[in-house]
Amino acid sequence: MSDKLLAMVDAWISTQKERGLSRPEAIRRLVEIALFKAAPKRAKKSTSSSKSAQLAGDQLDRMSDRAATAAEQETRKRRLLRGPSEFREVRKDRNKR
Repeated sequence: MSDKLLAMVDAWISTQKERGLSRPEAIRRLVEIALFKAAPKRAKKSTSSSKSAQLAGDQLDRMSDRAATAAEQETRKRRLLRGPSEFREVRKDRNKR
């Protein structure tokens, strides 16, 4: 390692609460921190929720009443996707109004 990097590691060691931290241990911790930050982020739940809503919407489109108007079909679909009002209060994936 270059002298500049060693000086930076020593400076980081001096900022830590733990006293007597060795250079090898400090380097291991710094590498661990860097790898954790560089790790790909997990997909958000909203992605899976939106995928579920999309799949449910597609299924409702296949099962819809073809005799109803397009506007009526959309109203029915929206009402089914939102669910009963009694259950909307307890859903954790929706904001409270």
